[in-house]
Amino acid sequence: MVRTASGEHRGSVIDAAEIGLGTLRYPFRRIRPSPSLLATPCSRMLNLKDLCLITGKASWLAYLDIYCLNADGSLFDAALISAVAAFTHLEIPLVSVGDDGKLFTVGGNDGKNKFELVNREKRKLTLGDIPLSLTCALHKGSILTDPTSEEESIIETYVTVVVDSSDRLVSLQKVGGTVTSMATIKECISLAKERRLRLREILIDSVKAMEVDHTE
Repeated sequence: MVRTASGEHRGSVIDAAEIGLGTLRYPFRRIRPSPSLLATPCSRMLNLKDLCLITGKASWLAYLDIYCLNADGSLFDAALISAVAAFTHLEIPLVSVGDDGKLFTVGGNDGKNKFELVNREKRKLTLGDIPLSLTCALHKGSILTDPTSEEESIIETYVTVVVDSSDRLVSLQKVGGTVTSMATIKECISLAKERRLRLREILIDSVKAMEVDHTE
């Protein structure tokens, strides 16, 4: 969606995240990811200037809609990696300005030759440090990573850690239970860093597969 600048938004770029769960039955409702919780790590990944079309006049408004069809645990982790994959695969389309001053997208080589383009080529977003997360369930001194929905239904304490591609801590959320020791929190962070490396490989392979499907 293209947004023309006005008032307080003039010259700025806005993105929005929304998670749709509908009537989904999720056993441990307290850790449902909120749009604001998901938007925080994602916003640090994006260079919002990439969405700018004409400085001070128009920019893309990026909407991220995530619909969960089957929740089998660690819902926030799945939502975040889905968001990262979507932005990694996203292409900014060609855009032109009509006689009425309104912007419209242009497709195909004929469109390139027929219209005067604002941006000459399609391009991907320039992504910064990519955030990935790990949810840990704490039970009787043990740490269970990536718990299933069944495990979530009987365990009271969870720690969700988000780290970026530079291994910096982006977000940490603890839900339920009593006070957790610093040693346990540090162990959860260490496990999240290890998992980030595996998830990054999976993400790269998945995006490559999507690009192959797109070109065929």
